[in-house]
Amino acid sequence: MKVDDSSSPAPSKNAKAEKVGLKDKKKVKVNGKVLQKKEEKKERRKERKKEKENVSSPAMICLKTFCRNHYLICAISVVSLAFLIALYMSVDALDRGGAPKVTDYVSMKIKVEGGSRGTVVFGLYGQHCPKTVQNFVMLCTQQKGYGYINSRFFMLLPNHFLMGGDIVNNDGTSGKSALDEPFEGENLKLKHQTKGNIGMVSLKDNEDSKRSSQFYITMKEMKEFDGKSVVFGHVIDGLYFLETLHRLPVDEKFKPLQNITIVSATVH
Repeated sequence: MKVDDSSSPAPSKNAKAEKVGLKDKKKVKVNGKVLQKKEEKKERRKERKKEKENVSSPAMICLKTFCRNHYLICAISVVSLAFLIALYMSVDALDRGGAPKVTDYVSMKIKVEGGSRGTVVFGLYGQHCPKTVQNFVMLCTQQKGYGYINSRFFMLLPNHFLMGGDIVNNDGTSGKSALDEPFEGENLKLKHQTKGNIGMVSLKDNEDSKRSSQFYITMKEMKEFDGKSVVFGHVIDGLYFLETLHRLPVDEKFKPLQNITIVSATVH
């Protein structure tokens, strides 16, 4: 005998809704627990972070306490430190044992009578010797209508120095500055420490030298020139060519037997 299933009551709409509601409540509870755990983790992280920030070394604790109690002294100390740093930065680089700053570059083409030609490049210290460098640059560019072009090197002491720049007589007995006012040695702190220093003949007690155009290029350390003449630059390129000049023959007064002439000079 078969039982008629159609006679059993069908589930009502309210019962279905209650089941759906229970499921949603369970989901909300689960999601709520997850969110709560996340918030708790965030709070724990914040607390650990604060603990780390609050933990200081004994030295830092002492410093903070001192600064709170003596804020005026600390403020004065900070200002003094800033002043000392500014003073240090303004001190001449030479006084700190630093190298002079190159501000100008000059290329000089030189030829030997019946022989070779070469180019020498100088780096000039315009910051340390502004008037000396200005005079040299103006003579290189012929700004006043006269200068180094076609002048000769009149003295060559082998492996010591090469001297030129007598733009009047070409024999070391004269010279002519490009500046209107006489100028003395500007910075005698600079030393003739190495091969390739370029200096202006400007002796302390020699009135004639104060308006001179004569200069020299060293081929070794020349301590005997220190404090007497101004080093205003050094050779950047062309030392090898200068070394070949020092193998040329000279007479008893160290005058080169072959003319060594400045053909051109260019300021960069």
